Amino acid sequence: MSILSDDVKAKWLFGSTLPFAEPAWARGCPSPYYKDSHRRLRAAMRVWVEENLIPNTLEWETSPSLPDSLYERAAKDGLIMPMASGASIPQEWRGKYPIIGGVSPEEWDGFHDLIIHDEFGRVGGIGIENGLVGGAVLAVPALQKYGSKQIKDTVIPDILSGRFRIALAITEPGAGSDVQGVQTEARVSDDGSHFIVDGEKKWITSGMYSHYFLTLVKETTGDFTLLVIPRTDGLTTKHITLSGSTAAGTAFVDFDSVKVPMDMVVGERGKALKYIMSNFNHEVGAFAL
Repeated sequence: MSILSDDVKAKWLFGSTLPFAEPAWARGCPSPYYKDSHRRLRAAMRVWVEENLIPNTLEWETSPSLPDSLYERAAKDGLIMPMASGASIPQEWRGKYPIIGGVSPEEWDGFHDLIIHDEFGRVGGIGIENGLVGGAVLAVPALQKYGSKQIKDTVIPDILSGRFRIALAITEPGAGSDVQGVQTEARVSDDGSHFIVDGEKKWITSGMYSHYFLTLVKETTGDFTLLVIPRTDGLTTKHITLSGSTAAGTAFVDFDSVKVPMDMVVGERGKALKYIMSNFNHEVGAFAL
């Protein structure tokens, strides 16, 4: 149910007349980059944010409480898959998941991606967007590019369908920009069937909501490996309160002898730094937007 009348919507919802309140192309000025699909997307996103986010913004910023039903709706309404894609949609996802605004997968480009992030900004803070879709934006591209068939057939559909959220778990209390300083340890079990993970991650966006954690670990050999770790026995999260970003659900994540099956390795063991550095390209672009 919209909080704005149809009359107000017609006059304001799809474009403010205040100077610099809207991009010039959205006010009808010619642009070589923006087409009808971009205008449809902005209109659809504006309504979605106004109806699903703005009425509850203050409540959600009081505590880390973005409901699972909101993530499910975002997936059903076509936000999650394109945001996880970035500037182009993988061929194997096309036709499987909806795209908000009726934009076709073939039309989708980086400017569509920018528009979604831009409209999320209308809630007045970064917390809700980060808590709702931050994990998918940061973690899914690496799963799509380097994940095994097992991961692509199970984990990715869980995320894109709205069933579960995911978080990217790299930063630790003693290692952030220095990725090679990560100390969370993964040792192979005696029977070789799984890893046993011990350590702590910090500043993990959407960690309070997530079922999956794409986690950078250091093996006993000194090599770095990337694991998808489901929320299971030994994995606990504790909320970190951030000014203006409570809804992001940022967390400490503690791993206490967490067992991770070998089929949850992303790519090849020992090559995680390569994967992470490659994934940072998409991550930095999302932050810039």
